[in-house]
Amino acid sequence: MTVAEFWERVFYPIVSRRLMRNSKKAYESAFRLYIGPSMGKQELQHVVKHGIEEMLGEMADQEKGEATIRRTFVLVHELSVVYGV
Repeated sequence: MTVAEFWERVFYPIVSRRLMRNSKKAYESAFRLYIGPSMGKQELQHVVKHGIEEMLGEMADQEKGEATIRRTFVLVHELSVVYGV
């Protein structure tokens, strides 16, 4: 299962039930803009810390705000906790 498939079939349907509207929008945005394009096609078992650090580093290189990078990091961490990585 890819990261995108996991997001669509497992993670987001479960997690979105406990999120308020603005948090849902933030999660959707972080996935659509950063996580999906960077890691969406990767198989879950192939996601490694280095790849996550690369994605966050690229965001910093693109001068994304600290809050955006932090929010994306938190979401990736939550994805990995749910998956059990």
